[in-house]
Amino acid sequence: MDNIDLINLELQIESLLQTHEKLKSENHSLRQKLIKITQERAELLDKNKKAVAKVKKIISQLRSEMQ
Repeated sequence: MDNIDLINLELQIESLLQTHEKLKSENHSLRQKLIKITQERAELLDKNKKAVAKVKKIISQLRSEMQ
């Protein structure tokens, strides 16, 4: 290997290291977003469940009032 080959190899390694750091950062960011979205989904599912129960209760009350 001559000097030019070593320089090219060094540049490739440096580029790979930079790409690795970038992807590592993106991965961390995406994992944080996933955690947040998962929590939001759980909250929305809970709200939906409560709303369904409330609507069913109202419908039941209306039916008993009509009888």
